[in-house]
Amino acid sequence: MSTGVLWRAVSISALDFRKPESYVLVERLVERLMEEAEMMRESTGEGV
Repeated sequence: MSTGVLWRAVSISALDFRKPESYVLVERLVERLMEEAEMMRESTGEGV
């Protein structure tokens, strides 16, 4: 796991979901995590 992925996971856990803007931020973070995961799969030859 890259430090960037770890940082984003910690960031998500620190969001205050009583605030609507947290949902926008988590959407962006999850989108970025998915992009990174796809890039990692492609670089290791595991991509479909």
